Amino acid sequence: MSSLFRGATAVVSEKAGEPSTLNTVLKQVKREDKLLLLGGMVDKQLLSPIQLQQYSKICSMNAERQETVAILCHVQNSLKQTLDTPSQKLSIQLEQVNKQIIV
Repeated sequence: MSSLFRGATAVVSEKAGEPSTLNTVLKQVKREDKLLLLGGMVDKQLLSPIQLQQYSKICSMNAERQETVAILCHVQNSLKQTLDTPSQKLSIQLEQVNKQIIV
C-alpha cells in the first residue's frame, strides 16, 4: 500500500460532513486523471470509494429533518380531521333534534 503514497499526496478534510460537500470533491477527483481516491472517513468510520459515492448521494441531515417534520405535520392534520368529524356530525344532529323539539 505504501506504493500508493509515493509522489504528491493530498488529504481533504471537511468538518460538517455534509454529503453535498463530498459530492463536490468526488466530481473534482473524476475530472483529474492523476487523482486517485483511496477512501474516506465519515463519523469515525472508514469508507471505500464506492461507499463514499453512495454517501454523497444522500440528503443532508437538515433536509431529512425538514421532510420528517412535514410528514408528521400532515399526519397530525389528517388525524385531527378524522377525530373532529364524528363530533361535528354529532353536533349537527343534536342541533337538528333540538330544533324539532322546540318546534
